[in-house]
Amino acid sequence: MKHAAFVLACGFGVVAACAQFSSGQCTDKAVCDGNDATAFDVFGGSDGNQDAPIDVVVDTFVKPDGDVPDGECNAGAEDCSNGLDDNCNGLVDCADPVCQTAGYVCTAAVPSGWSGPVALATASGSTIPGCGGAYATASSTGHDGFSAASATCGCGCTGPLNVSCSTGVGITYYSDACATNVGGAGLPANFCVTSGGSGVTNVKANAQATSYNGDCTGVPSKTVPPASWTSSFAACAYDGKVDTGGCTASATCVQAPSGGLGTKTCIYQAGDIACPLTPSPYTVKTRFFTSNSDTRDCSTCTCTASAGTCTATIDVYNAPSCGGTKVASVFTDGSCQSCPACDSAKAPTVTTNAGTCGNGGTGGPTGSAGATNPVTVCCTP
Repeated sequence: MKHAAFVLACGFGVVAACAQFSSGQCTDKAVCDGNDATAFDVFGGSDGNQDAPIDVVVDTFVKPDGDVPDGECNAGAEDCSNGLDDNCNGLVDCADPVCQTAGYVCTAAVPSGWSGPVALATASGSTIPGCGGAYATASSTGHDGFSAASATCGCGCTGPLNVSCSTGVGITYYSDACATNVGGAGLPANFCVTSGGSGVTNVKANAQATSYNGDCTGVPSKTVPPASWTSSFAACAYDGKVDTGGCTASATCVQAPSGGLGTKTCIYQAGDIACPLTPSPYTVKTRFFTSNSDTRDCSTCTCTASAGTCTATIDVYNAPSCGGTKVASVFTDGSCQSCPACDSAKAPTVTTNAGTCGNGGTGGPTGSAGATNPVTVCCTP
């Protein structure tokens, strides 16, 4: 035991003494009862002789004659995290009202597989709240209340471009009123074809579909709405000293959260899981997510040209190789027209009538979005 020597003035005498508390430690506090010296001198009996020193009760505070090492009972300020009775009141750390007033509490042991203690900071919206005080380090952060609308998609088309006619138009020869076919041919532009002859009485000119429908270009549009969260969280780790002073059943003495961190101590673990079973006091569950997946998109915008046509006015002659006399000009409307002894024909000009592109592809929404990587936080009630 380390003693601190001091001098007490009690009544009429002077005494060297060391007052002790139940811990057995020497303190600089002692209490003098002023009535002691009126009955006898402080070193002996009433005869005035200085006999052996006797114990006295003193009521005056005096200072020690030297420094007292840390951890000794010295009537100093209580350190609430060193497991010692610093202020000599017989109470250690969390059991001391001084520490309780300062916000120290006994928090239950962290179950296996969990991390803590932490404080849970919460905030509305998507901004992560801050940590602070004895819980200054964010060990895990995330959000909850995920929302993500589908993409809005559109698909327009331009074209078709580069439409062409290979055979263009055609003519058919008949030996009667366009019932008995006796020949016919396709007519490239300004190229004479001999395919008629004797016995022809009527002809019919026809437009033919284009062999190449042209190029269409898709014009997609896409809007992917931003994802949002309704709430945000931070699991703030305890950065202060931890000991078991003043606590029982494996509990530890820590500073309780305060301010924007609430007042409850918590534990956390990755995954969406149940809180530990009793006797663990960490029963109030909060879940948040640390990330999200997002594959929202639009399908390919595809446009396909429909078939166009080629039209012309066909000149028909009564001799081979477009010789002789032009006996008719027949429009390619498919009507039956009289043309006796018609033998050859050509289309001086072929007009290309392009088809349409339309919306060959819907360009509709695809994919989805959702919250991922959950974390479970369990707090005391």
